[in-house]
Amino acid sequence: MDPMITRPALPQSTRIHTRHRGLSLVELLVSMVIGLVIIGVVFANYLTSGTGKNSNTALSQMSEDATTALNFLRKQITQAGYSRAYALGGTNGIERFYSGRAIFGCDGEFANPRAPVISELTCKDGDGPSIAIAYEADERNSVLRKPEAGDARPGDCEGAAIAESLKGGKKYYVAESRLFLSDAKNGTLSCKGNAQDTAPVAGGAQLTNKDSSPLINNIESMRIRYGVAKSLASAALPLTPVKFVKASEIGNAATAAWKDVVAVRICVVVRSEDEVMQDKTPYYDCDAVEDAAPKPITPTDRRLYRAFTTTVMVQNRLGG
Repeated sequence: MDPMITRPALPQSTRIHTRHRGLSLVELLVSMVIGLVIIGVVFANYLTSGTGKNSNTALSQMSEDATTALNFLRKQITQAGYSRAYALGGTNGIERFYSGRAIFGCDGEFANPRAPVISELTCKDGDGPSIAIAYEADERNSVLRKPEAGDARPGDCEGAAIAESLKGGKKYYVAESRLFLSDAKNGTLSCKGNAQDTAPVAGGAQLTNKDSSPLINNIESMRIRYGVAKSLASAALPLTPVKFVKASEIGNAATAAWKDVVAVRICVVVRSEDEVMQDKTPYYDCDAVEDAAPKPITPTDRRLYRAFTTTVMVQNRLGG
């Protein structure tokens, strides 16, 4: 082809139409709809992933709170009634520094959580349950106050130094821990010890469960059942519980049946610190274990709730 020969020029109207051709109204609307759908899917996935991440974080926090609470309770209960022997003799063939009541509980509150000794504790209606444990405290099962400063006295569950006692010319220390839920708003597992500065003041006002040291927050509720064995006088070792009962089914602190408690079953309902669920999410509480047809509980908020259970054997007691 001769390079000097040129093609006929397109009509002016055709050239303009080709250069400025765009989307029709229908195409524009379809594109907008597709874009909105994509944005909606991405946003929904973002919200879902955010909720999942928050709930997973909350579950980790709840598991940690439950583990801390149950481990603390387990450590206290396994020591119930523990005491060293200092001489031969007595009912069980040995004389121990501490041979008093090992464990006592209330379905509600302690009426006098700062009673000098566990055998003087009494119960009253209220948020519960409450449990008291007594054992000999030493350098192996408690934190010493300030050994570097010459103060080797063991501390109670609040960290305060325990007053010394004497038997057979030897010093020993008895820790008496009273554990319960306080501060219903924050759901706090708390402890009241029996150190020197917690003894009742003559003529002073009796303090309550609220006057205690907080341990773990976000405990919605707690349930305690006591595993009772046959009488120690007739049962053969090892002792195993024949049934689990409420504290009120055993009796007051003076009741001899408390000597037959060989296990404690604890359940705590832990809640998330923040509202992480999109809606109020029903859950099963501690009573679901005993109910033949358990019913879920619907909370008043959007927090996450879970129940955790453990059973602890009371192995250090010798009829105390």
